[in-house]
Formats: sequence, C-alpha cells, structure tokens
Amino acid sequence: MASSLARDARAGGRSARAFVAGAFAHVNAAKCTQNKARNSQADSRLFENCRGFLEEELSILRPRVIVTQGAKAHAAFEPIADAKAIDATRSVTSDGVFWIRAYHPGARKPYWDQKRDEWARWAEWVRGA
Repeated sequence: MASSLARDARAGGRSARAFVAGAFAHVNAAKCTQNKARNSQADSRLFENCRGFLEEELSILRPRVIVTQGAKAHAAFEPIADAKAIDATRSVTSDGVFWIRAYHPGARKPYWDQKRDEWARWAEWVRGA
C-alpha cells in the first residue's frame, strides 16, 4: 500500500513528499480543554464525550495518514479504525489509511526516544521506500 501512495503521487505529477504533505489533518480526540495546571492531561470524560465527533471529522477530512499521539488518542481512534497491525506502532486501515501510534510529546523521554528511533522508518514506510 505504501508504494501505491508514492505511485499515485508520481502519476499526479507531484513528488511523494508533496503528496503526503497534503494528506495530513490535525484533529484532537478531545475537542475542548479544562485548562489544567502544568498542561496536565484532560479527564477521560472529555475524550469519551468527543469520541462521536472523530469518525465524522475524519470522513470529511479523509487523511491518508493518521498519527495518534498518546494512549487516549489511540483509544479514541482504535474502535473506528478497522486496522491491520504491521507492528507495535504501525497499522493500515481497511480503506488504506496509514495509522502511526506515537507517544504524546508530553511524555518527554519516551517521545524523544521514539522520534530518534522510529520517525525515519515511518517516513520511509509512508513514502513507499
């Protein structure tokens, strides 16, 4: 599937990078905030209340790549993903969307370790190399 993404980009006269860059959309699993001290994570009820909006939002945006950041985002997306896992951090949904499960940047050390160890591999996977 990754190679078809790059092939589609070339067929359209665009580089794979430009093609993928237009395929991202940033959405939040929780649509509102509690303004907690020190940017603490929102209560679970915010994620639960907003879960119903996520599927419709993604159907409108139709991204080719979804990156969930943190356990709450993974849990919000997983029930609607219909995805086949490739490994612990990568899956492909039944409609060909690449799903990458990343640490949330608030989890400082795991996030930076994962960025160092995984991001280049994820980019190659999405580019189809």
